[in-house]
Order: sequence, then structure tokens, then C-alpha cells
Amino acid sequence: MTRYIFRCQKKGGCGNVWGFDYEERRGKNSPPTRLWKRPSDGAEIQIEPASDQRGGCPKCGIGGVLSNRVVGVFSHAVGCDARCRESVTGKCTCACGGANHGSAYMPAKKEPIWAETAGRIAELQAEGRAIGRAFGDMAAKACDPAEKT
Repeated sequence: MTRYIFRCQKKGGCGNVWGFDYEERRGKNSPPTRLWKRPSDGAEIQIEPASDQRGGCPKCGIGGVLSNRVVGVFSHAVGCDARCRESVTGKCTCACGGANHGSAYMPAKKEPIWAETAGRIAELQAEGRAIGRAFGDMAAKACDPAEKT
């Protein structure tokens, strides 16, 4: 995984900062890519960092975007803190080794659908067991000769 941090260079000061993680591809001259879902038709497209940079600032829509590829070096001596997570540079020398660098500017990640519904599935399973026990109790009473007086 390779992270790039982008910064708007608009004169007058938009200053928007954002970032994306890209998957490394095999091949000597293959740039990293990320999947992007096109809003018009939902098609998934491979996007390279250069395309994100040429696309301009998502806040003001103007070009002139600076990009930095994050290069991390692990260091026991420097703890990872807000200075790392909010950095707009491409160099990281701390305990995270670049994993958290610029993370404050990354898009919010949605939990996978299974994580969102895991609690509800457990609730339904418990409810099903309770209904099964109640049905079993009713069936036992219906078959009990002492109850048929």
C-alpha cells in the first residue's frame, strides 16, 4: 500500500489537504492505483496518483495540486502522534513507519457490510432460539396427557 497526500496550491488560500491509499501493481513501470466508482454509472475504474493530481482540488475545483508520496522510516526514538497524522509532507520518521502519516486527511472508511450487520444477525439468532424454545414448550404442553383434562 502506498499513500499519497495532496494539497491545493490555489493562490488566495484554499489550502485543502486530502489523501488516498494506492495498491502497488506488479511490473517495473506500473504506477500504483486505487479503485474509484464513477458516480454516473457505478463503473469501477483504476485511478493513478497522477490522475488524482490532474483532477484538481475537490474543494475549490481548481488545478495546481501538489502531491507527496509518503515514505516512512521506522524509528523507536520518535513516537507517532498528531504531528505525523496531520503532516502534509511525504517524509515520516516515527514509530508508525509511515502507516499513520497523513491519516487525518484520508477519506472516512466505511465498515464492511458484514461488520455493520453482525450485531443484528446475533440478535436474530437469539430471537430465533427463544421462539424455538417457546414453540417447544407449547408442543410439549399440547402432547402432555395431564394437560388434556
